[in-house]
Amino acid sequence: MDPTIGTQPYYFPFVNSLIERLDWNPAPDKVVWHYTNGDGLIGIIESGSIFATQISCLNDSTEIRYSAMRLREALLALIVTMDNRGIS
Repeated sequence: MDPTIGTQPYYFPFVNSLIERLDWNPAPDKVVWHYTNGDGLIGIIESGSIFATQISCLNDSTEIRYSAMRLREALLALIVTMDNRGIS
């Protein structure tokens, strides 16, 4: 496995290219990224709060790599869908 997986230098160019392609220009100080499922999202919205763990404190170091790979797969699928629909 690539030792840079899960690091900013590995994912930033990919994520940045998607943000540009989706024409999304968020203010960096206004964006919060949080990996969760649908129930977690509902809980965040209903409670108005979010909990996070420092990545170095996770008991399974593959968690961040797994979620980053799943995000990459989902975004690549979105690009294919957009290409098939002629969306640029």
